[in-house]
Parts: sequence; C-alpha cells; structure tokens
Amino acid sequence: MLLPRSRLPSPRRSSFVSLVKRANADIFASVTIGWGLADDYGYSFSLGLKSDGSLWTWGAWVNPAPAYGSTSEILAIPKQIGTGFSAIAAGYDHSLGIKSDGSLWTWGRNYYGQLGDGTTSDRLTPQQIGTDYLAVSANSGTSFAIKSDGTLWAWGSNRSSQFGDGSVTGSDIPKQIGTGFSAIAATWDHALAIKSDGSLWAWGENYAGQFGDGTSARSDIPKQVGSEYSAIALGFYHTLALKQDGSLLTWGLNDYGQLGDGTTSSSNVPKQIGVGFSAIAAGEYSSIGNRPVIPVIAGMIE
Repeated sequence: MLLPRSRLPSPRRSSFVSLVKRANADIFASVTIGWGLADDYGYSFSLGLKSDGSLWTWGAWVNPAPAYGSTSEILAIPKQIGTGFSAIAAGYDHSLGIKSDGSLWTWGRNYYGQLGDGTTSDRLTPQQIGTDYLAVSANSGTSFAIKSDGTLWAWGSNRSSQFGDGSVTGSDIPKQIGTGFSAIAATWDHALAIKSDGSLWAWGENYAGQFGDGTSARSDIPKQVGSEYSAIALGFYHTLALKQDGSLLTWGLNDYGQLGDGTTSSSNVPKQIGVGFSAIAAGEYSSIGNRPVIPVIAGMIE
C-alpha cells in the first residue's frame, strides 16, 4: 500500500527553478540543480556544463559554497568556475564533476563524507578523489559514480541503505557496490540504476512505490525492477524512465500530476505516457521530457 503524502518523510527542501537561455554560442549541454534546503543554509544553486567543457554556476549558497570560490554569494547570471569537465552532479550542498580525462572532483559541504576524500571537512574548491570515472549522481548526503569498467561506487550517508550494500554504514571514501552499470540516478533516500544490458535496479526507501515493482517495500540491496531501459531520472518520490525504443514510463507519487498521465493518482507500477522521447529530467514534483521535432515541408521529411 502506498503511503499518503502526509506521511511521507520530507527533508524540508525548498522549491526553485533554473532557466537556461539558448542564445548564439551561449548554449549549455547539460544542467543540474542543487536540491536546496529550506532551513539553516538556504541553498538554491545550479551547475551548467557547456559543450566546450566549461563549468558554470548560478543561484545562492552560504557556508561554504557548493560551487567554489566563495563562502557566501548570490549569482543572478551564470559564472564560469572551471574547465575541462564532461559530467556534473549537484547534491543538496555539495557537487561532483568528472573531467574529460576521467578524473573525479568534489567540493562543497562534507558532513557525511559525501566528498569522498577520507574526511568530513568542507571544501571551497574542487579536489580530485579518483580517476577513470564516466558518470556521477548525488543526493542530500550521498554520492554515486560509475567507472569506465561499469563498477558502481558510493560514499557519504547510508542511513536509508542508499548504498545498496545491505548495511546502513556510511563511508567517507568511495566504496564499490556493484558491477555492470551504465547509468545511475539518486535522490533523497533511494537510487535507481541501469546495467549495460538494459536491466533496471532499485534500492533504498520505497514509500511511494518509486521502485515501480508493484510494492512499497524498501530494499537494502539492488533489486531488479525492469528491463530494456536506456535512461532514468528521479524526482522526490517519483521516477521517469526511457525504454530503449524511446517510450517514456513514469511511476511513484503523483499528487501534482508529475507522472504526466492525466491524473493525480500515484502508481507503484510503470505507466507508459508517451513515445519518441530522447531525454528526461525530474524536479522535486515535476517532470521534463525531450522529444525531437522533425520539420515537415511540402510533405517531405528533411
């Protein structure tokens, strides 16, 4: 049985939206949004990655900055903070970045060891903690990364078994938790990942049926919940996923219509809501999908 919204745990996260302007050469290849806290720290920041590898940030933060260079600052327009990056991820108040050479860099707050440097000391500037990485994801106090050999690594908080290692013991250095992975997405207290064979796996909490396995039962180890997937995105308690044929499926909490199925009824099983999608993203209680537009002129497809 799915838990009603009033009984779902909340990290008291603030809501905010980041908009990226496409104008001339000022085009971002990817954008990630820091989750933000509504209480002590007031984080609301974004990271943007341009096609030339330059890293940019905007928004607000304090004590210390999740994006480096200041302990307290508000930026109304993007500010360049690095070069040579190929992938980025923003947690509540820490950031991860992979450079084009595969080196992994972290910065921001570090109270759970989420920077993976063997300490709990905050960092105002990026520091390298590893090599040979391909993908990253972050949530409130936990970080995930996939290496080029498909191994999945986690560090930071593990209080809800978000590592998927069968324990609730955290780590301040990267800990290997699986093999054969190609994509990872993490949120407040759970994670979903795709293996190279397209199989979909979930672990952590499952209050709102965000695993999509027909239950609300949690799991402290990865549990296969699907197959033939190519991309995954997580909101607060809802999930978006692309199948290899381009079909878009959603499941989990739906009180704001974030599943896109024309209702506000939650679902603990995947529901197909569209076809022909190439990219997806999820906010706290919102969803975004990209479906390429094919221009048609005089009946001919260009």
